[in-house]
Amino acid sequence: MTEQDEEHIMKQTDEAKARVLEAAEKIRDQYMELDIENIDEKRMKEVLDEALRVVESCEQVLGVNHPDTTELYYEIGSMYSDIKNYSCAVKWYAKGAELGNEDAQSSLAQMYQYGKGVETNLAKAIEWYTKAAEQGYKNAQYSMGWAYEHGQGVDKNLAEAKKWYQKAADQGHADAKKRLSNL
Repeated sequence: MTEQDEEHIMKQTDEAKARVLEAAEKIRDQYMELDIENIDEKRMKEVLDEALRVVESCEQVLGVNHPDTTELYYEIGSMYSDIKNYSCAVKWYAKGAELGNEDAQSSLAQMYQYGKGVETNLAKAIEWYTKAAEQGYKNAQYSMGWAYEHGQGVDKNLAEAKKWYQKAADQGHADAKKRLSNL
């Protein structure tokens, strides 16, 4: 293979990546514009079908570990959750969570916490909240503080609750600030 061939392949790869990223952004925009409360089933299916095509392209062009791919896993999980198809939401959240997406980790934790699409399992909820919280995700840090304050899935430990609330509060989480002032 000549240097010119390699340059041509690299250019094609870069162009494919740009197209996939543009498609991913477009699906995000479409989803954000939806009125979930009043959407008809046909339109939601269209958006989901397009999202599934885009994520498949992301997997092929960018790879499953690429941040845009894992973010799409989370977003597809959210779409399914919004239409109350929790078992599908769990599937997509789990894909993103396993690859380190903190939004997916925290959302998967909530599914376990509240028994949506899976059996309630506070130990699993804490496991996923911890992973997201350790990455600096403030909502998961707040959830960890709540868990320790109330002994949900962990032994009650006010010092540990304060630690997690403080981390969330340091990032501007208003409820964490309130909880800290009450402890």
